[in-house]
Amino acid sequence: MGDVNDGSLQPQVMPAGALELSKQLKQEKINSLQDRVLVLCKQKEFLKTRLEKAETDTHQFVDYFQSQIETKDLINNTLKEETQKNELESKKIVREMKDNTSETIRKVKEEADNNELELRSHLQMAEEELHKLNHFREMKGTVEAQMAELHKTVKR
Repeated sequence: MGDVNDGSLQPQVMPAGALELSKQLKQEKINSLQDRVLVLCKQKEFLKTRLEKAETDTHQFVDYFQSQIETKDLINNTLKEETQKNELESKKIVREMKDNTSETIRKVKEEADNNELELRSHLQMAEEELHKLNHFREMKGTVEAQMAELHKTVKR
């Protein structure tokens, strides 16, 4: 806003030294403010650099841990796959062992049954021979008694 001079106010005239002092004070104030602006610009640049470094560090930190997480996920997935593979392999081995054991048991039972039949047959033949032998002994005793009697009869 401009000052309107209606003539009632007279501009004041300052002494020459006061005007010079006023100019000098204004110049010192301007210099002081310029110095302050320079300091603030330097602080701004310093803070901007720190912020950029902090952002860079944060990005590096995030990238590092992201890569670590991805690596752990890969390891975890690999271990899960290996675990599943091992479980399937163990189930297969257990199934094969059960089958082999069942087959071995079946063969052993079959062999035992065959041996039992063979032994029963031998036992039956031995019992028959024993029966024949016992019958022969009885007959022999009877025949010997008859022969002894016949000898007595003949000797008389």
